[in-house]
Amino acid sequence: MTDIFLFQPSVARQFIFTPIGLISLASSLKKSGFDSKIIDLRVNQHHPDWEYDKIMTEAIMNVGLENARIVGISILSHEEAAYADKLGTRIRKSNPDVCMVIGGYFASCLRPDEIFDIFAWLDGIFIGEAEKDFVDFSKMILSEGGNHRDFHRSNYISRIENQGGVRKIVPSTTNLNDIASMDYSLLGNIQEYSIFLYELSRGCPHNCSHCIESRVSLRDYRIKPIMTIEQELKSISSIIPKKFILISDCIIGVSRLWEDIFQSMSNYSFEFLAEGRVDFPLRIIPLAYRAGLRIFWIGLESASYNTLIRLRKVNDPLSYERYLSNCTNLVKELIRNDITPGISLMIGIPEDNEQDFAVTLKFICDLRREALNVMEITGNNPGLYIATSRFKVFKQTEIYENLKDYQSRGFVVDTSEEKYGVYRVIKPSPSIDLDDLYAYMEKIKNLEIQSEVMNDRLRNLGVSK
Repeated sequence: MTDIFLFQPSVARQFIFTPIGLISLASSLKKSGFDSKIIDLRVNQHHPDWEYDKIMTEAIMNVGLENARIVGISILSHEEAAYADKLGTRIRKSNPDVCMVIGGYFASCLRPDEIFDIFAWLDGIFIGEAEKDFVDFSKMILSEGGNHRDFHRSNYISRIENQGGVRKIVPSTTNLNDIASMDYSLLGNIQEYSIFLYELSRGCPHNCSHCIESRVSLRDYRIKPIMTIEQELKSISSIIPKKFILISDCIIGVSRLWEDIFQSMSNYSFEFLAEGRVDFPLRIIPLAYRAGLRIFWIGLESASYNTLIRLRKVNDPLSYERYLSNCTNLVKELIRNDITPGISLMIGIPEDNEQDFAVTLKFICDLRREALNVMEITGNNPGLYIATSRFKVFKQTEIYENLKDYQSRGFVVDTSEEKYGVYRVIKPSPSIDLDDLYAYMEKIKNLEIQSEVMNDRLRNLGVSK
């Protein structure tokens, strides 16, 4: 009999990727002797007959939740929160005694009291990385025969430390040498996912003002042991029908260990997309290609000095010059090795004005020209993909802490999602409105370099193009 059920709620999103958080959690539970079941309500959501309420009801009825002791719900973003609330309410109605907890990025974006206000059915919150804490929690609940009535919900919100006389919730982090290897057999419907997401590391040493990564994993960058990675790569190669995967790593390639990782990956027939920064080492790009790197997503965000200073991407004029030259050199070297570069830009960062937009637009124009020149010389045409997104302010970030100051200087946000800790920009500065943002996004997007190679790779990844 299964005591622990792990749910991934649905979300109105085009692409469905493997729930690596729940897989890691279930793997850790299995290693400690606990049986658990993963139920991903996103699967088949693009089917014409798909309806969330219907799928949710059938899942609750069919998996034996009446006997469940623990239900964990992973909430990755504010977009999933409303779906998660529906799910939690329905589960609580079907099993009043089950202990219900949440984790995921969303759980680290708000204060615990704010989260408890959103979810009336909730018993506990896991902040940061949950593997060790959740196993300890499961031992407590299952061995002592308790249920949520015996469990004061404010007592289990990850670690609380006394820092300078102030009680502060500190995200839990995990020693990656100790956690269980990812057991993908625990996810029975692996072929239903459009994107196979694989995690080799956690944490980020940088402290960008817009990012919540340090809230989830602090600034402690860790890579899995190479032996674990090799074991997981072998497992992945045997179970996924298509070999295109997305690697999640904030600073991929920067550690010397990545040379060993790419060497191990070159033993398989993977093709993968990776997200990284402009300082990805040029010297290992040929090795990365042999390992299967076909698309490299560069989080440029902006080319304006003032904007990058506000984001804490650069510190001074010298680091700014290096930032842009690194980006240009990286794009050129990727093309030389027939790898598709992708450029990611956030549009509407606080205090952005016409000059900031003009500087970024000029840089992308110059970058396009450099890219076309390399394509002509080498004969490679992997394309140049450009993605723009409307800027969002998340709670628990430095920009949010300064939100009132920005608002006093003309920064305007949409507060309709404030309950979930997210604010979408409407006006970054007094002279720029929402129509200007969309017009600028279109100008930037039009600088993309199309190619059949790029479009095929995007389709292989699961991104229609």
